[in-house]
Amino acid sequence: MSKKSQLRRKSRMEKVKGTFTKQDIQKIRVNLRDRCAYCNEPLKGKGCADHIISIFNGGSNFARNITLACRWCNLNKRTKSALGFLQWRKICGLKNRKGVVNGRRT
Repeated sequence: MSKKSQLRRKSRMEKVKGTFTKQDIQKIRVNLRDRCAYCNEPLKGKGCADHIISIFNGGSNFARNITLACRWCNLNKRTKSALGFLQWRKICGLKNRKGVVNGRRT
């Protein structure tokens, strides 16, 4: 990431509202049965906190906007919304998780 990109990201992050806790992440992990919200791969206690609506697109840091994803899904989702990413995966011929993203039906 270039220095300019890092500065833009830092500026966006400073304006983001909300926070989430380790307890929030644990609740999300339980809701998802410790599996990636997008591809359903086992997280084995790991995974990345992922913004359902990206910070880039105006998402918040409130727990209701956070889910857990495997590293591959987190890196490839980038600034897509959760729904947009699931649609992209489908177009690419990848299997999607059926059910929930952060406790809500998809």
